[in-house]
Amino acid sequence: MSPSTASKHIAINHRPLAWMLLLCAVLAATGCASSFPASESDLERSERDFDAAELRDALERIGRWHETHATGVTAQLAAGIPDAEIRDTLARLPLQPTREVELLWNWRNGEESVHPLIWYHDFLSAEESAREYKRLRRNPLIGWDPDYLPIFEFQGEWFAVYCGKEGRNAGPVIHLFVEEDPRLVATNLTTFLSTMAEAFDSGAFAWDAKAEGIVDDVVAVEAIHRRRNPGREFPYALP
Repeated sequence: MSPSTASKHIAINHRPLAWMLLLCAVLAATGCASSFPASESDLERSERDFDAAELRDALERIGRWHETHATGVTAQLAAGIPDAEIRDTLARLPLQPTREVELLWNWRNGEESVHPLIWYHDFLSAEESAREYKRLRRNPLIGWDPDYLPIFEFQGEWFAVYCGKEGRNAGPVIHLFVEEDPRLVATNLTTFLSTMAEAFDSGAFAWDAKAEGIVDDVVAVEAIHRRRNPGREFPYALP
């Protein structure tokens, strides 16, 4: 699905059964690679570029954009939770949340809004992320890498963060769509969210008041992505 098409879905209702049927059909026909890209240099770069202040600033900017445009999203964000609760929620998973992931859920723990926090993707809570991780790991057709934690999701499409078992500050972000191989798209969660924040601030993302949803200029988003994530793939085709 192209981002322009998806972002104009506006207030889409969740259809888990239909989504699962579609997922099974696509995977049965095409399969999905199980090798998620992240070299040692990618991991080192994600740690080197970790910036807690920049991550918090990006989240606040995104939140202010939603408040300014009266999207209703900020009122539907769940209250943040402490590190101990995050770690307890993920305790049965074979990974440790990065500091970036903890900071994200310290800020807010997912959303209940029909409109997305970023682009057209649902922001998963710690509980939802753990459930989604387990579901993905159980599906042999996906071959989900156990070191990656899904954070944003939309009907067979995920943005996930490399966590690993070491207790890292940061990890690369991959994008996976069921019809394609996983791609490394952002240095870490900090640069991913900073890219999203700039897209909102610059007008690359806009609020369509009549349709009540986010619309995008995907060429402008790609330009921001390329500048903030040099050497990383942009996950969508350009017009």
